[in-house]
Amino acid sequence: MGGWIELRYRGNRQLRRYLYSGWRLSSELKLECDGRRVLAYLAFSRSFEITYDPKNVVTLDVNERK
Repeated sequence: MGGWIELRYRGNRQLRRYLYSGWRLSSELKLECDGRRVLAYLAFSRSFEITYDPKNVVTLDVNERK
């Protein structure tokens, strides 16, 4: 049951926005089998500077299933 799996890319507006606006593809890749489909989850990272201001608020949204 081993071997290669072909992953097909479907154009995605959000993926293009991440790839071409300063985000870098992380070295992580999560694969999940869903019946006959294999889902690939990609992680992105971005460096930025934050200047201290008590009125600044920085939010982080992490959506992880399971």
